[in-house]
Amino acid sequence: MTRVAVLGGGITGLAGALALQDAGADVTLFEGSSRLGGALATVTRDGVIMELGPDSFVRTKPASIQLCERLGVELIGTGEEHARTLIVQRGKLHPIPEGFRLLAPTRWMPFLKSSLISWPGKLRMALDLILPRRPGCSDTDDVSLADFVRRRLGSEALVRLAQPMIAGIFSGDPENLSLRATMPMLLDLEQKHRSLTLGMQAQAKLTKARSAGAAYSLFRTPKDGMQALVDALEAALAPSTIRLDSPVEALERTDDGWTVRAGGDEAFDRVLVALPNRVAASVLGELDSDLGSEISGVPLASAATINLVWNAEGVHHPLDAFGFVVPANEDRFVMAGTFTQRKYEGRCAPDRVLIRAFVGGALGPDVGALDDRALVDGSLKDLKDLLGIDAQPVTTQVARYVNRQPQYVMGHLDRVARIEAGVAALPNLELAGNYLRGVGVAECVKSANSAAELLLS
Repeated sequence: MTRVAVLGGGITGLAGALALQDAGADVTLFEGSSRLGGALATVTRDGVIMELGPDSFVRTKPASIQLCERLGVELIGTGEEHARTLIVQRGKLHPIPEGFRLLAPTRWMPFLKSSLISWPGKLRMALDLILPRRPGCSDTDDVSLADFVRRRLGSEALVRLAQPMIAGIFSGDPENLSLRATMPMLLDLEQKHRSLTLGMQAQAKLTKARSAGAAYSLFRTPKDGMQALVDALEAALAPSTIRLDSPVEALERTDDGWTVRAGGDEAFDRVLVALPNRVAASVLGELDSDLGSEISGVPLASAATINLVWNAEGVHHPLDAFGFVVPANEDRFVMAGTFTQRKYEGRCAPDRVLIRAFVGGALGPDVGALDDRALVDGSLKDLKDLLGIDAQPVTTQVARYVNRQPQYVMGHLDRVARIEAGVAALPNLELAGNYLRGVGVAECVKSANSAAELLLS
């Protein structure tokens, strides 16, 4: 039986370990901390389910949903009653126009009635309908997300709409993020339909046809919280598989495979490296300094989530949305917020209100330099101002992720190609993680499955 070491016990390592085990390998997973799951963690307190990291899966990226189905993890979708997002403009919350899909309107009347964009800004966005495709476009061209949005929709659309939405997904600055590495579908829509708006409208019609009138929900989440997926993965792996509190000190090639040093030396036929960016760079850099430099060269941002719970009588805002996003030019501490019990049922009792604030990112404050009190106070100031809350929360829960948010800047895909070439020169070793070809839980699972398949092919 092939012995495989999986380095890292986050969602990538856990998914990779299960895929390898399902394929018949003898797997040992090494995790440096005392718990599994990495950024996936759920705290339940007084009946309130609080997510510390990612809170959902995107329905259109099926890898994580298929994993939950494989493990028997019950999923729920979002409610339909409050299915909209708010955006801050001049200190007030405004709904994103109905039918606005990603960066462009699919329905004109709600967009024209909205006060989010000025009339000159709306006219500039409408030019997208007649502007030509970008000339000289090839598969190797790269352009920033900001440049693409400015060219198609104008500067006002970038500042007021695109930037906060992009920050909510990538925690990044669109001026630096690569279009091809983050949202290649936008370029594909332009090439296929010429107009980004026309492409979005065509996609909306296709989605409506596929849904056949059924309730449409973009997101799914485990009924009992994301920790349920971590627990199910742990339970599905063989009891002898997992080594907690076992940081990898070194990785050495041998004639027959690899030696993993984690407290002691242990021999393996193959290795799946699913470590965080900087740790992977340190371990692999001892084998190939250029490879280590390329991996560590992926920029990282920091972010924090702050869960706040109130007694319902202290919150007078109707919270009639899934949450809100904040443009950087609003100069707020918080970059986004989720009205958790509106997004998913059962997250707290009816007499409580649970709001999750997001702080940091490439354009936000340095969350690594702030203590928990400062993160809570900064979030409270914005939430009280935007939502009219006049009470103190009864519970708070802070989680910070310092240097854990990969930034797919210009040239990222070229860097990934160099990383993959370096890994290809190391026999019986594969690399997986969110700093390569996709962020989010589904992309981590997809990366792990691909690496496992390559290891055993």
